[in-house]
Amino acid sequence: MFLLENVAHLFCWVVGKTIFRFFLNFRVVGKENLKGLKGPLIVAFNHSSWLDPLLVNAVIPPTSKLVPVRFATWYKHYWKFLPFTFASGSFPVKKGQGLENTLQKGLKTLRRGGVVGIAPEERRRRFGRRRNPRRGVAFLAFKTKSPILPIYIKGCLGLNSFDLFLRKRKVELHIGEKISPPPHLSLQEDSDLKSFAHYVMERIYQL
Repeated sequence: MFLLENVAHLFCWVVGKTIFRFFLNFRVVGKENLKGLKGPLIVAFNHSSWLDPLLVNAVIPPTSKLVPVRFATWYKHYWKFLPFTFASGSFPVKKGQGLENTLQKGLKTLRRGGVVGIAPEERRRRFGRRRNPRRGVAFLAFKTKSPILPIYIKGCLGLNSFDLFLRKRKVELHIGEKISPPPHLSLQEDSDLKSFAHYVMERIYQL
């Protein structure tokens, strides 16, 4: 399984970088913030396009200790794109089961020293207004004491196939400095989880 995930990442990295640079005028800011990073780590990013996880994968070299990044994927989309999601190491999440059960596979990945990718907004931001972040990113960080790498993806809002065809869309991926969960906040306090999730999203949108 691990070999399959690494092969899938290599494919996404090679093909993704080539396609994105050709169709999207793709560039990366803050590559230096990837140096020396290893798991356990949570990669948190804003969500406005189906391409977001692929864009994140496209900036992490196959030789990095962060490979593979296992992305939290809404269960309906997970099963819809099963061959790709399975090969890439993504895991399905379904709300209404409690954070512990919903993010069980993410917790296991982090406890084993792996890397989890998550969009705190959960759903894509299709229009101008930002979505409120959910508690999941904070829960994962507090529960496993894992740092968070914030990533801001700029230029994907409203992206469609016509934009790709015209090759006029500029997309930038900004990588920030990692964030450590504050030790004084409580995992048991819902307000603490919400507060830290909002803090993470602010750090993302400030990049």
